Amino acid sequence: MLTFACCAVLSLALPQESAPAAGSAFQRLLWRHDDAPPPERLVPLLRTLGLTGVSVARGEDPRPWVEAGASFYLDQACGKGVLELRDAEFEAVRARYLAVRDPKTLVRPAVLSDPAVRGVAREQLERSIAALRGARPWAVALADEASTTRHRNPLDLCHAPASLAAFHTFLRARHGDLGRLNLAWDTRYLRWDEVQPFTFDTLLDERTGGANLPQNLRPWSEHREFMDREFAGLVQELVRACRLLLPDVPVGLTGLQPPAPYGGHDPALLVPGLSFLEIYDLGGAAALAGSLQAPRARVVATLFPPSQGQPGGVLRARLAELAARGADGVVVWSSREVLGEDGQASAHGKALAEALRELDPALSACAGATVRHDPVWIVESHASVRAHWVFDAAPDGARWVNRRSSYQDGNSTAMAARLSWLRCCEDLGITPRFVIEDELAGRLDAEPPKVLILPALLALSDRGAQAVRRFADGGGLVVADHGTGIYDQHLVRRRRPALDAMFGIVARPEERSAYAVREGRAAERARLPSGLAVAELGLRGQLAEPVASGHVQVESPVGRGRAVYLNLAMCEYAALRLEERSVGPAQEMRRRLRRWLQEAGVEPAVDVRGTGLPTCIARTQLRGRDGSSLLCVRVNAADRPDVVGRLAAEGPRQVQVAFRTPVRLRDLVRGTAHPAATVHSLPFDPWTGLFLRVEAGGP
Repeated sequence: MLTFACCAVLSLALPQESAPAAGSAFQRLLWRHDDAPPPERLVPLLRTLGLTGVSVARGEDPRPWVEAGASFYLDQACGKGVLELRDAEFEAVRARYLAVRDPKTLVRPAVLSDPAVRGVAREQLERSIAALRGARPWAVALADEASTTRHRNPLDLCHAPASLAAFHTFLRARHGDLGRLNLAWDTRYLRWDEVQPFTFDTLLDERTGGANLPQNLRPWSEHREFMDREFAGLVQELVRACRLLLPDVPVGLTGLQPPAPYGGHDPALLVPGLSFLEIYDLGGAAALAGSLQAPRARVVATLFPPSQGQPGGVLRARLAELAARGADGVVVWSSREVLGEDGQASAHGKALAEALRELDPALSACAGATVRHDPVWIVESHASVRAHWVFDAAPDGARWVNRRSSYQDGNSTAMAARLSWLRCCEDLGITPRFVIEDELAGRLDAEPPKVLILPALLALSDRGAQAVRRFADGGGLVVADHGTGIYDQHLVRRRRPALDAMFGIVARPEERSAYAVREGRAAERARLPSGLAVAELGLRGQLAEPVASGHVQVESPVGRGRAVYLNLAMCEYAALRLEERSVGPAQEMRRRLRRWLQEAGVEPAVDVRGTGLPTCIARTQLRGRDGSSLLCVRVNAADRPDVVGRLAAEGPRQVQVAFRTPVRLRDLVRGTAHPAATVHSLPFDPWTGLFLRVEAGGP
């Protein structure tokens, strides 16, 4: 094993030439606090630091910034209180509910279904745009960290009269009459005005007890879906209003949360309609959003200072990660961190300037680039996100309300499964595309991939299941881990999971205790001697690998294709992949996936080798705005800077980058050109990686 030592944080001298190159496409915007210097003092500092613009607050006149030569984006154009609740507002509702557990107290301070509230949001937006006085922003953020609750914090809002009336309208459109609703919900309502949304407390009391997996979660799930749609509907209404007032200016949201059942965070409803967005990259959310966003959407990320004790190269690694995603810009947090008490550049500001200067050619070349995906699809299902939340939270009992956003980050099966499959593909040199389950039927027939991955896909519609079977029958490979299709899209449990016959699964127990995965981890009783963990104890298939607790890797030929049901806790991969003590299980997970990718004819377009290189080397191909072919090779460990720091501490190294045919390369960061060859030996910095322009080799 390698012996690692942490790098110290560097204190860099302020560079003389840090401004971005003329015409640089990558925006570097400083988020300003109220005490930031005025334009005449701050803009010259921005240029020295390599920054291009600033945030402008709602109601602020941006013309002094424009006249001083800075670009700007309008921040929180709708203000706080409607799309984004203040902490005090949310906590007051939460406290009232916890005191009595009465659904009548679950009234959102700004009721999204109330026309008057929606009107207030539009008026705030119109006043914000009027305050621009003709100045044209780079983008407009309607709100930051918008949510139906607060972030992803769980609370079953909203039970206000206007919200309940809109919910009843939603239910009538879906079910038709009360009899069909009662049949679908397994309820006995006599009048529509009796129909109440199920809170999670109600679900715990009525639907999640007993020894078996819960049967019908629909009354809770449909209210969560309704709130997602109310939230997304208001956002799109405001987007349209903004586009009328500021044609051709990108508009959207910053601080978007990863998919969750609370907060309105269904990316399939939100992301495609935004032309400006930032999503927090948790649980693979950035890659998911990248697969869903509109082709010309402007994507940014907030760049925070390194945490105390982190290596100084973290800034470079973070910027390299953004370049590899084709990000259009960065919001630098913040004026207080970048500037010292004397109003001049702080040590962090100087380090940031140096990182921006070094990576400017790569940032500019990759800004707005399109990621090229391999023929591998990962299916995303928001109904499955809800189902996993129930499985994760139900054992907590009444304490489920304490599963706040920060807790969910490390204790969510849905997040862990999405990220683990993404990282496992990336570690094998493959860039997968995320596809929404609702779109499977149309897209699989029109543009089928070679491999379809179903990541802990608890919920699957009948239409989606039929599309998956057609795909396999036509020659495709389907790979699933566990729980596939136990529920339909409304979270009603099937008598037999939707794809069991296709996978060749002949028996699976219904007992809750047999389901060994919770909060993204498997129970120790499910652990195999290899370190892998069985996901569903007692599951058996026709053609499978026997283990003490049942069968794993159930395989089945399907027409001209094949289906593989791993029955393994693949959701653990992201947590295991960078831990030295977990090398064996992580290698075994990669080995199994590699075998199936190769059988389907999916191979990485580029191979990267070098002495002492870790397995977490991502190879991302992009198409630049000018049509150029770009390749990013980097250590894919943004969440573990200590790992990258240890590699960097070993000093410079060479890597061999091998292509299928001869190509010419230009190293964008170093400015060096390399003649046509199939294998190129190149210097590699673990913090920055490689950013290469690739051209076909010719005579």
